[in-house]
Amino acid sequence: MAGIASLAFGFLAVSVASFGSAGAQGETRTISMVHRHTGEQIMLTFRRGGAYDQQALQRLNWFLRDWRRDEPTNMDPRLFDVVWEAYRGADASNQVINVVSAYRSPETNAMLRSRSRAVAKYSQHMLGKAMDTTMPGLPMSHIREIGMRMQR
Repeated sequence: MAGIASLAFGFLAVSVASFGSAGAQGETRTISMVHRHTGEQIMLTFRRGGAYDQQALQRLNWFLRDWRRDEPTNMDPRLFDVVWEAYRGADASNQVINVVSAYRSPETNAMLRSRSRAVAKYSQHMLGKAMDTTMPGLPMSHIREIGMRMQR
């Protein structure tokens, strides 16, 4: 578990409630991910002309489900903007993002919390507002620096 925590894409595990000016401004945004635990892969356009694609968001909700319980939630779509912008800022927006953790049901969060003090009791993962990711060849220190500049 400590190994996973050290690989976490830390700044994305904070609430997107402070999400400010990262609107899509008419852009088309495509994201490509692989889920570390399920092996599933997805590549889709979640925003077209500045508007969220509802069908794409539903597919992302399932992809980022609590894989232990096969339980999806409605992920906060602004999180996808943050991820997209961070990886674009790292010149890696065309790379595959490795998802370590996304939605966690309250039951899963409680189980993980009982095993590790690193799991918050009121984790943003339970609200669909957090995602832990990695990308081969991209140092976490670089991503963290980008996140700090983005003030997310």
